[in-house]
Amino acid sequence: MQISSYDWFIDREKNKPCLVAGLAPTIEDFPYKKFDGIYLTCNDGPIRLKDLFQANYWVNATTGFPDPVFHSDIINSFPETVFIFADSVCYRNKHLDIDFLRNNLKVKWFAYDQSHFNHQPCPGKFSRGFICCELIDIYPERDTLQELIQKRYHTIDHYSPGNTVAIHVLAFAIILGCNPIYLQGIEIPVYKHEYIHRGESKTCISDEKSVFYQCIPRILADFKYLIDLAYANSIEVYNLSRTSTLNKINNLKYKDPTEIL
Repeated sequence: MQISSYDWFIDREKNKPCLVAGLAPTIEDFPYKKFDGIYLTCNDGPIRLKDLFQANYWVNATTGFPDPVFHSDIINSFPETVFIFADSVCYRNKHLDIDFLRNNLKVKWFAYDQSHFNHQPCPGKFSRGFICCELIDIYPERDTLQELIQKRYHTIDHYSPGNTVAIHVLAFAIILGCNPIYLQGIEIPVYKHEYIHRGESKTCISDEKSVFYQCIPRILADFKYLIDLAYANSIEVYNLSRTSTLNKINNLKYKDPTEIL
């Protein structure tokens, strides 16, 4: 079933605690057995973390996995999970087949835009930017996720298109009304050898920088924007990892995972 608008999400999980689950090994530190709340994750999280929890919401922004056309069978294998994806990323360089999605996705699903601010095409050498800019005409009334946040919480500006999907996962947790929000397994590492997922082994230690390195200032600024917004609206956000680069955000509250009730 296609979810038609952001309205479906607004305060749907109001005042329920939630975990925004990244895929770093520190995700194992969360006290799952004593947590009765909502789980949001991304990428291959529902598969990689399925022995820890069943995801309630699966938020994505990728040209790879999961692609709702090529991986519809996998998506449908999580019938209790709401599948959310940025069509503005997935269909950046290919055409949207909306009929396929409507006929083949059996779960609740929602497509959001994180690129076309003010309903304008992406900057590019072509007059209409990229193929994803067709989405402006397909959904002429749709705001980007960032603009929805900006309007709903009356902020002056909005956050960027995002250099990690974890930012959008946090945005959906806020829209859902979750409170408190726990961040776990989101490391945003500086070095490549530190960028590993749960179940993977570290590669040899070197000074080679991670894929996040150049974008870390903007990633931290985007997280700070959402965290400030959450605190201003009496939503508590806690980072649960001592090794996460998110700890560079001055006002982000840290909580030891063992302290969660």
